[in-house]
Order: sequence, then structure tokens, then C-alpha cells
Amino acid sequence: MVLSAKTTTPYRIALAISVAQVADEGFRAPLLRGVGADEIAVTILGMGQTPPLSKLDDTRRPAIVVLLDDCDTTRLGLDGWRYAARIMRWGRNAMLHAAGGLPEHYEFAVSMAKACQRLVLVETCTAQVDAWTALALRTMPPGRILRVQPLDGGIHPVPVPREQMQ
Repeated sequence: MVLSAKTTTPYRIALAISVAQVADEGFRAPLLRGVGADEIAVTILGMGQTPPLSKLDDTRRPAIVVLLDDCDTTRLGLDGWRYAARIMRWGRNAMLHAAGGLPEHYEFAVSMAKACQRLVLVETCTAQVDAWTALALRTMPPGRILRVQPLDGGIHPVPVPREQMQ
């Protein structure tokens, strides 16, 4: 489903932001606010989901496709995305996000989408960011690809010690 101001209501946007914050994913709130303000359309895809690119091709507003590839159960990189190359070709710019989410990163993603019209935002882990970069480089110039990574050689996601797991 493509989220846009025409397919949702202010109440649903506010509810989605609240749920995201409770789920410790409030960093995505700028995307949802952009949808609510009718500035952007957003599609968030989990592993194996088919992208509605034809619907996005028809939108007149800037659009962002978010690919979720950084949690422990879906950290498969390109192998887990049948449509990865097609999605990347659709995009005009890419943000390869291999760090902990911060609202300012997603505010910048909204700005990027407004500037380029079509942004692919890949939420990935540091182990897969090079593969995503190679794919992006096959479809767009290097200056259109932004990599967000931890400073000083850190990794994402940070491993949780076994004794802290439930």
C-alpha cells in the first residue's frame, strides 16, 4: 500500500506515529508527517513483499520506498529481495541506512525525496551495505547514493549479549 494524504487521515497518521514511538521506531515519524502534510508518498516493504511501483509511478508527489532489511530475522541483503534491482532502477536517489535510526536521518530522507522525486531508502545492516551499494551503483551515479553508517567502524545492529536475551 502506498501511504499518501489521499489514502489516510490525520488521525491515522497521528496513530501511526504513536505506535511507531511505542515500538521504539519513532525515528520514522518524519516520513509519516510528510505523508500527513501531503508532501510525499511512502511505501514500507518487508521481506518478500511486492513493490507497488506502478502506483508510485502515477503519483505526482515525491515518493519514498523503504526496504526493511536490518532486523535479525530479515537481514538477508539482496538475496532476500526478488525485486531489489527493479526497485533501485525506479529510484533516482538512494539512502542506504546501516546505522541506528535517528529522526534527523529521516527528515533528510524527506528532503532528498522532495529534491529528486523518487528515493529508495534501504534500512540495512553494516554487513550488507556494500552489496546494496554495488546494486545502487549499477543504476545511478555515485553522487546520488548516500550511505549512513556508524562512526569509527561501529556495526549495526549492535549485537545483544546472550544473557540479555529473553
